[in-house]
Amino acid sequence: MYAGTSTVVSYIESAAGVVAGGRSGVSSIVTGILFIAALFVAGPMWRMKLLTVPDFFRRQFGSAAELISSLILVPSYFGWIAAQFTALAKIAAR
Repeated sequence: MYAGTSTVVSYIESAAGVVAGGRSGVSSIVTGILFIAALFVAGPMWRMKLLTVPDFFRRQFGSAAELISSLILVPSYFGWIAAQFTALAKIAAR
């Protein structure tokens, strides 16, 4: 089974979470629950030969839904990248 993450990425993500204030362990529990949920979603998507969420929306709802989901995902991905760079800068500043 392909999980899609390396140990280095997991370490950086956990360090970024601690810097952002996730010291109580709740963020780790939520991340673990979401990871397990993703494993249940990834298997059926892989068997349907779907690689992305917009591919899923195209198959279920048509090409307009694929376009809309792509237009939503692209800006949110840039926001996620910005958050990662901000966390890395906070870690490096220490």
